[in-house]
Amino acid sequence: MAAKLVAENKPFQSMFYPEKNHGIFGGKTRLHLYQLMTEFILNNL
Repeated sequence: MAAKLVAENKPFQSMFYPEKNHGIFGGKTRLHLYQLMTEFILNNL
């Protein structure tokens, strides 16, 4: 998907979490993700 967004010159952000697949369980992963989501909303509304 990222390659297609770049090819279409579309802005995007992505975050990868080591040793995680489709779940964000364990440690502070969920807190980190929600903080990033909140920051994105506040900066882009």
